[in-house]
Amino acid sequence: MSSWSGLIYLLKTINMDITKCTGEGCPLKESCYRFTSDISMMQSYFFTPPFENDTCDMYWGEQSESIYNQLKNITDESK
Repeated sequence: MSSWSGLIYLLKTINMDITKCTGEGCPLKESCYRFTSDISMMQSYFFTPPFENDTCDMYWGEQSESIYNQLKNITDESK
């Protein structure tokens, strides 16, 4: 299982909600999980897309493996 599919499985398994982004004006949106993820029943969105000055502090793409490993460590510790 790739880290990306593992992260998606983990998010669905623990029913974790994320804040999505509309991607308005963002050149990174196509590679960002906050833009490309499925919408849940009670979805929250950023009021204003967080992309500013050619960067986004909320970008969820390149670092997905790191985020996945952090979530995995948290869930492993709770067992």
